[in-house]
Amino acid sequence: MHQSIPHSKVLRDGLAKFLPCASQGAMLQACTCVFTNTPDGDFIIDTNPQHQDVVLCSACSGHGFKMSNVVGKLLVELALQEGTTSLDIEFLRLQRLRQKKLV
Repeated sequence: MHQSIPHSKVLRDGLAKFLPCASQGAMLQACTCVFTNTPDGDFIIDTNPQHQDVVLCSACSGHGFKMSNVVGKLLVELALQEGTTSLDIEFLRLQRLRQKKLV
C-alpha cells in the first residue's frame, strides 16, 4: 500500500512547473531538512560569556555555508586571538540578542 507523503501535492505542482517530465513519476522517498536560524536572522559568532576559551558559532544552515570562508577565518581568530577578530563582528555577538530582548 502506498503511504501518503505530507505536502506531496505541493512538490508535484512545483515539479510540474519546472520539470514536467518528473512530476508524474513515483515518489520513492522524501525527507525533511532542518533549517536553523537565530531570532534576528543573523549568525552567532562569539565566545562563550562564561568560558572565554569556548568559541560559539551558529552559521544557520545553507546561507552560512556560502560564507564559510569568512566564518572559518573569524572562528580561528576568536580561538587564537583571545576573542578578537580582524573584522567588526559586534552585530554577530551573542549579546545583541539580549539587547534586542530576543532571548
